Amino acid sequence: MRLTTGVVLVVAAWAAPAWGQDAEPAPPPDTFVAAEANAGPAGTLEAACAAEDMKCTKRKLKTPKLVAPYTGLGLIERKGANTREHFLGVQTDKGWYLFELLSWGTDYDGTGSLKLSSVKVADVVPGGAPEVVVTGTRKTSNESSSYTRYGATEELLWVCGVGASGAPTCAEVLLAIDSTPSDFDEGATKYKLRLKHRFTADGKLRRTVKGKWPRRASTGEGPLERGDYENTRGFVFP
Repeated sequence: MRLTTGVVLVVAAWAAPAWGQDAEPAPPPDTFVAAEANAGPAGTLEAACAAEDMKCTKRKLKTPKLVAPYTGLGLIERKGANTREHFLGVQTDKGWYLFELLSWGTDYDGTGSLKLSSVKVADVVPGGAPEVVVTGTRKTSNESSSYTRYGATEELLWVCGVGASGAPTCAEVLLAIDSTPSDFDEGATKYKLRLKHRFTADGKLRRTVKGKWPRRASTGEGPLERGDYENTRGFVFP
């Protein structure tokens, strides 16, 4: 993931079909479309993480009771000369798949941290296999050429499921953010946003603003749109 002061709410796009192929049906509007794995399947968590000139180190993860189709969960960090990445590993009978939770560059005194607060397997979206549900806090920070710090602290929800492809996919959803823009993000403002959330009986995620809405908040591309954050959306696992 990039160092950013904004958040992408739908984390994957539906690809256009190749010439001569039938178009796949578009996902329902207002849904969280889960993203494909960054790597996998592989025989081990370390093998899924492996990359040239990078070092992978497993991190502690309190694993919940697993049920089919999941046979393993893991957390692994990958370090390069100027980059750091943290991945959630999800194992099925096909192998290990990696999903990026955090990425940052160490140039310009870049820093990053990830703390997971809960990991569980639960049937939050009725029908099909249960989901892996993870919550945590991600922090990223960097220094601009004017020696001021910018970045974001985000509380996030990740929901991973297995759809028609037979491979796990994961959606990332924002729950809270403290954002400090760079000096060079013209029009961007510092802001805080908190959201309450709950899963509905039909497997959708309902989010509502907690406290005051940051009326003057802007990412530099325009003001925040309340409907992008306060909504009820389902999940699509390709």
